[in-house]
Amino acid sequence: MFFPTDLTSFLDLIRQHGDAAYSLIFGYAASHYDVSQRMAEASLLPAVRAAGRDTLIVADGTSCRHQIADLTRTTGAREAVHAVRVLARALDDTPAAHVAAGAHT
Repeated sequence: MFFPTDLTSFLDLIRQHGDAAYSLIFGYAASHYDVSQRMAEASLLPAVRAAGRDTLIVADGTSCRHQIADLTRTTGAREAVHAVRVLARALDDTPAAHVAAGAHT
């Protein structure tokens, strides 16, 4: 991945790598809040808002999970979880997990 030196290169990077490029370049800098919000409104937040309250939102990137939580706080906070946590929950719900925990005999 390269570091862009102009707006066109930056936009190309975002189109190719999405949020991973964004978080690498901008991180949590307060001075980039407006850009962060506009980028989230391009596709991420509309998809989160359209998802039902019972829809599990999965985001592997730490900055993505924080962005979802931070930018939905005023309109009905949503939490995104890492895919590994989803798998762990699924494994905890298997009959074998209950047997191992002593829930079944």
